[in-house]
Amino acid sequence: MMRQFPSQIFRSRQREVHKDSGSNAASLFNTGGEGGKEPFNSLIAFREVALHPGQFVKHLSGNEAHIIIPLVGALEYQCNNGVVKAIMPGEIVSISFPETLLKINNPYDKDPVIYLEASFSQKRFIERAELSVVDLDVRNKLHAFVQGLTGLKGYIGMYDGRREELYKLQSPDNGLLIFVISGAFEVSGRLLEERDALSVWDCDEIDFEALSESAVILLIEVYKTS
Repeated sequence: MMRQFPSQIFRSRQREVHKDSGSNAASLFNTGGEGGKEPFNSLIAFREVALHPGQFVKHLSGNEAHIIIPLVGALEYQCNNGVVKAIMPGEIVSISFPETLLKINNPYDKDPVIYLEASFSQKRFIERAELSVVDLDVRNKLHAFVQGLTGLKGYIGMYDGRREELYKLQSPDNGLLIFVISGAFEVSGRLLEERDALSVWDCDEIDFEALSESAVILLIEVYKTS
């Protein structure tokens, strides 16, 4: 049964795609909020990036925090301290500086890497990059990450078919973004398939059920910006 609370579904096929010589990026939110796919609370960008062999992306941002989640292949990142570090699937890095110079590099000569990047507006910063390690082989539970960033909570988990979970928000004033990395889930009565997303607000809990084996789900609880 579908629970009644405000929500918006973002279908994978409706994402805004940007292509250049070095990468392909599929953005959950449309540029300028066109088509009603606007940034959600403090979450101002959420994109899946396929970075071509030997290529890199670099951007400068102010008053933002970033989360990088590798999905396919290892990647290298470099931020304010200039140190190059490698991360691989199963590792998640959160980066929080008042002004961030972020470079992400594909170290492979022949293979692309694929990762998720989420960006958030921030007023207070931990002024460092934090690495979280999650073991998705420990199934049917949500693994916490991003606990160091102000006002943000992140969770990821792999589920067997027909396994269920209830997630209670830290605050009813917060919103929640649910993103299906692989497989399919029913989230409070709403069907989400691979790379679909759902934003919800004005609720205190949501339930979800995996509809396929080894299905992977990502939850990010975000605070309001005003």
